[in-house]
Amino acid sequence: MIATPSRTALRVEVCFRRLGPGCREWAAISALTTRFGADAGKGACRIWAELPTEPPPAPRLPLYDTWQDEQGYHARLRETLSASAIGYGCAQEVRAGTPQDLIRVAVRNQVTVWRWERSWAGPEPGV
Repeated sequence: MIATPSRTALRVEVCFRRLGPGCREWAAISALTTRFGADAGKGACRIWAELPTEPPPAPRLPLYDTWQDEQGYHARLRETLSASAIGYGCAQEVRAGTPQDLIRVAVRNQVTVWRWERSWAGPEPGV
């Protein structure tokens, strides 16, 4: 194994006698790295991966304020939702462990908000 640190990433290289593409190890490697790959040689396979030294920034999302802290990635709707929207299943704030997952949960939440908005035939009760 060879580990090479830099300012932006830690590059790790490992040589195996037998490990081919498609193994379940690839899923773990790809989930934890920014880049990875493999070179096959005679009777061995060299796998390399780059791990970021800093977590990626929170994505910028329309309609949401986003941030990242020690608990993960967060997105809060800029417009305050009513109690009936929350009761319908909408969330004022969503969170996730990765930027990609934050995008997914924010989009799902926004779809729920749109469904809630369309569920009213007239003005919202109590407004």
